[in-house]
Amino acid sequence: QYGSVHRVVTQMRSGVPTLVEARGSAHISFLEKYGYHECAFVRMDRSGKVEGRYRSFLQLTSKLLHNRDARRHCQQRGLEIAKDFTPRKMVERLVRVLGY
Repeated sequence: QYGSVHRVVTQMRSGVPTLVEARGSAHISFLEKYGYHECAFVRMDRSGKVEGRYRSFLQLTSKLLHNRDARRHCQQRGLEIAKDFTPRKMVERLVRVLGY
């Protein structure tokens, strides 16, 4: 609930398959921008249902536990995304935002 995109990217950079909760505008924007939906989950509603394109945490972890290709996809996609958050790329973004 209180995680940040920075924490998500740090985990991705480590090379582990990273699961992201699709909760809050920052995380949802991140998932949309990078197309990381296959490795994201949402909380079930009170009736035990999941709405939208995401799985529940239990569904996603079960899939990853039994499917090596799905784990590899999350791992590889995470490493690709992490490349967009190098110190150099972050400084370039800051310079653009500041108008230099």
